[in-house]
Amino acid sequence: MADSLFVIDSTFLLETSHNTFHGAPLLYDSGGRDTTMLFGFVRDLMRLRKQLGMRKALIVIGDTGSCVPGPLVSDTVDLLKRLRVPVLYTNGVRVGDLCAALAAHCAWIITGNKAMFQLITHRCGVILPKKGGELDVVTMTSIKDQLGVSPSQVPFLLALIEKNGRDPVLTQRQAVRILEVHGTLETVLTKAAAGDLGQVGRKLAMRGDAIRERCRELQFRLPSLGDLKGRYGETNFIEDVESAASALKEYGFWSLIRLLPLPEQELVRAEENPTRPDYRAARTPAELDELQNMVKAAEICALDTEASDRDPRNAVLYGVAFSVRERQAVYVPLIQSDLDRVSQDEVRTRLNKLFRVKTKFVGHNIKFDYLILRKHGMRLRNIHFDTMLAAGDCFGDWDFFNLGDVSRRLLGTKIKRYSEIIEKEQTFLDVPFKDLVEHACTDADMSLRLFHRLNVELRNRQLEDNFLRVRMQVLAKLAEMEFEGVRIDVKKIGIAINPLLEEAAGCEFDLDSRKVTSDALRRVEALREWITSRSLTQSEMEQLAWRHRLIEQIVKYKRVRKRLRELEAIQNAARRGRVFSLFSQLRVPHMSATSASPNLDEALRANAVKDALLSQDYPNTKQALRRLQEITKDEALRTELTRCARSDFRCSGEPSLEGMEHGEVLLSIAIGLPNAAMCRRFLISPERAMRIRASLQVRYPVLFEWLDRFRQESIARGYAEHDGQRIYLAGLRSSDIEKKNMATRSAIGWLVRY
Repeated sequence: MADSLFVIDSTFLLETSHNTFHGAPLLYDSGGRDTTMLFGFVRDLMRLRKQLGMRKALIVIGDTGSCVPGPLVSDTVDLLKRLRVPVLYTNGVRVGDLCAALAAHCAWIITGNKAMFQLITHRCGVILPKKGGELDVVTMTSIKDQLGVSPSQVPFLLALIEKNGRDPVLTQRQAVRILEVHGTLETVLTKAAAGDLGQVGRKLAMRGDAIRERCRELQFRLPSLGDLKGRYGETNFIEDVESAASALKEYGFWSLIRLLPLPEQELVRAEENPTRPDYRAARTPAELDELQNMVKAAEICALDTEASDRDPRNAVLYGVAFSVRERQAVYVPLIQSDLDRVSQDEVRTRLNKLFRVKTKFVGHNIKFDYLILRKHGMRLRNIHFDTMLAAGDCFGDWDFFNLGDVSRRLLGTKIKRYSEIIEKEQTFLDVPFKDLVEHACTDADMSLRLFHRLNVELRNRQLEDNFLRVRMQVLAKLAEMEFEGVRIDVKKIGIAINPLLEEAAGCEFDLDSRKVTSDALRRVEALREWITSRSLTQSEMEQLAWRHRLIEQIVKYKRVRKRLRELEAIQNAARRGRVFSLFSQLRVPHMSATSASPNLDEALRANAVKDALLSQDYPNTKQALRRLQEITKDEALRTELTRCARSDFRCSGEPSLEGMEHGEVLLSIAIGLPNAAMCRRFLISPERAMRIRASLQVRYPVLFEWLDRFRQESIARGYAEHDGQRIYLAGLRSSDIEKKNMATRSAIGWLVRY
């Protein structure tokens, strides 16, 4: 770089000096002239020369408009000539036009004007000085990464995003994406005028003429200057240091003399960062062939799908990223405008073929990827490992298990969240393609790295065999169930709804309205001291339920209504006897999965789910108590379970449990539910909760002594273990008492599968 020719746009140096020192005369020459701004210009120029090691340069001064006073320009030209600095001064011609004429003869253009990026070629790059002495070095290979467009599109981009005293028409990401898809500004504005670009198009159409005019101003044109090289002669930048030092002394710029010696080696390099990950897109047939060979040759391949929505049942699939080596990934787009000489149908066919190879596929929440691929006609086979599920097995009570949080905790790597890339009411189709590629490839890369890390974690915790043999097999069945649907007995759903409808009927005011309910309760004199001016939440009413029967009845009604809504949601969602729920295996190691959208708990309670995988593991109070008795060998509990073999479990002769579900109460206390939570769940007073706890601990001493030992041993080990099985919960080692108690409750819930 040092021996290359630098063309220096003087405009930013002149403007910086003028804006910095204007109105503050600090230096004068022997004739009494104010040379402060001249000093600032030369100082910044000399710093650039030293920073870049420039030996050949040409200072370009053209029409600066009214932003820089004429005397400063003429004084600058005189001083540059005294310093023997090559200068090209052409009044009435824009600096950008001059640089356009010189671009074919130089290696670098130094400027503060981003519009100069349109002059970048394979021979000529642009250097953009920033505050703090840093430099942006932009070349033909890096402009796409840094700006998002090609050099020829730079004027189009700037015209779309410049503010010019008002809000910009588009954000930079929107502008980059729209130029990626449509190519030129004229095409964009034509489509906008025709109403083809939606809401964004309407904004563009309203300002179309102004945008076109601004684009013309930003485009540089070759000036008619004849033989340009003959106008500036030599390009050696201060070859005679002694003469330059003498000139600086004459102007009184003694402090600048130290900047004259050049460094022995080059200080700035315009090279790609060698540590940057290799993320790219496969958009052509040849690139897709290369991807096929790469995945086929790998033992493990991580993948990540990008879609329009978090619900895979209704989302549009944008593409799939693959990673077989850390810090490398390839993104395959499935949107036609992002493909080159290949159709969407052909890409889907190729991916279907790719998913049949023997390579083992891994991913973070890979069930999502499986379902959305199936929805778009592609079947992912050989699912091997889910990093989200593995993290859940290794660190069961973390607050979050999304890819960003798990990567930060286990890899020390921060990745951009979806919300940091996509603005509200936008999708990935509204951002530059390179942003989509980087996001998808990063997720695939992180998934591969997490696979290697979590594989070791599972092995060290003796969980690997159970994870691969049981948990992943259940995941595969759940994935298929999400696609095929869950078989439901719709008649049983109807039967379960009828008694709930009868129980919920007959209320004189709208109990489903928090405000109406709170207003009604305030009219009850006995409750006024407990009810504030704001509306009561469900949790607050549960806490107050024991104080007045009216609140208790309202809470029970709301619980019935919730069950009713869930059953009606299942009934409405059923299609030909099937419901298409989504499942999660996180936080439920004792069960196959939880369900959502719709939640199938009420269908399971009504024995209306025909799929054994779900129904066999649904929590059953009596089964959990039997398991607890088998583990703890409590004879008192065994006797009562035998007596109640054909009826609901009851603790005979226990008056404190009158009107309550005995089995539910015993299980809640055994698991470790605190008194406050007991009050909310069973709508009882704190005093009654304490009496019940004390009474049951006396009634079943072996049970509670065994559970106390189990808690202490689990805390000491950092994991719970029974019958050769383990569950790891980070809270067991926490110094936070509440987190530790929650972890022990989860451990006992796992133990009894409840």
